[in-house]
Amino acid sequence: MNGRLSFTLLMAASGLVLAASGLSAAPQAPGAGAATSPPSSPSSVAVQAMAGDARTALMVGTLQLPRPPELELRALDITVTPQEVRGRYVLFNRANRDVALGASFAAPDLDAAAPGFGYTAIPQPEQINFMGFAATVDGVPVALMDERHVFGAGLERTQLLEDAGAPPQPAGVATWEALGKLSPQALQDLRAAGLIDMDRLGERLEPRPRWLLKTAWHWPQVFPAGKETVITWRHAASVSVGTTPLAERSQLAHAARYARHCAGEAINSAANAARNNGPGNDWLLEREQRLRISTGPASAGSAGVVTLTIDTGADDVIVAACISGLERAGPGRWRMRRENAVLDEDLHVLFISPGKVASQGAPPPDDADAAPAPQEP
Repeated sequence: MNGRLSFTLLMAASGLVLAASGLSAAPQAPGAGAATSPPSSPSSVAVQAMAGDARTALMVGTLQLPRPPELELRALDITVTPQEVRGRYVLFNRANRDVALGASFAAPDLDAAAPGFGYTAIPQPEQINFMGFAATVDGVPVALMDERHVFGAGLERTQLLEDAGAPPQPAGVATWEALGKLSPQALQDLRAAGLIDMDRLGERLEPRPRWLLKTAWHWPQVFPAGKETVITWRHAASVSVGTTPLAERSQLAHAARYARHCAGEAINSAANAARNNGPGNDWLLEREQRLRISTGPASAGSAGVVTLTIDTGADDVIVAACISGLERAGPGRWRMRRENAVLDEDLHVLFISPGKVASQGAPPPDDADAAPAPQEP
């Protein structure tokens, strides 16, 4: 494949990027979304138990589309919800000839050796398309091509893992079960390549993935001369979920997180609503996403209209985000609109829900450890 790791370089000097990142899906009971068949090893039990405990968000990759001078970005629309991120590009080819480019979406890296990887919010851990990425061009679904590369100890080991018969998704139950069926020699080879460790669980040793998975989906794109082309895309959100007792809002870790989201007023509003919900509701449910919104470098020119919509899906959910021009547009909706804009901003979105045990199906936390782990900008 001639080192197709260069897929990240599809973003040329005059490129167009929207990097979406987030923090998890709606809160689940422990084990929700896990496989329903009985697990065959202690490792698969551990994977299923972690499925409902998403404390760490993935840094989601970017939709990459080179934007030469012939292509005018007339509109960029982004919609963020706690469940997914959607994008819409309207591009006009000013040339008298068709322009052919490559479009790609680089998924977040899955690094099984990273601390806390077991608590990472992976929307569809069993699937090759684990972000649920999909795209359309002028309303027609795109046939995506995928690239997957596995690394161990800094070297590409894709073929070695494939030859062993193990799926590349390091968090999938199927992967753990496949590793548990390998011969001692096969496990030794994978361990020597830096792809697995052997962990002791009780009286037995269990193979544990330690590889890095890089994934991208891409397709060739033609922009007809003198015409508009509309590209839409969507993917599931990776959202961290946590709860914070009202009495602990001022603790350093929480305060730093709230400052990063310009959340002072939002937190106070949510806290007041929680108190009004009655005894036992003195806590906040917090879901976080991180996005990078960019129209590309200034040399690519501005976008005609950029619209950002944040839709909470519920009237009592409050949004906090540090971005100028973001205003409430109705119950549960916030919107920002800019014209002739050049944007290149990191956006941290915090969805804050006042404690409401009956509707949210979860009791308040016993201690601060249940709160989302602070994440660096």
